[in-house]
Amino acid sequence: MCARDCTKLKRLHILALQPSQAVVLEQTIHMSLIVLLLLISYWTP
Repeated sequence: MCARDCTKLKRLHILALQPSQAVVLEQTIHMSLIVLLLLISYWTP
């Protein structure tokens, strides 16, 4: 019984981790795009 619950919890934990990693990746991409746009706007008069 406990072993089954533990495996369920591990599976849930893995499932919970994957979307958060995707969100972090999306946020880093957004930030890098914003930085690039800022740099381009600074360079072009």
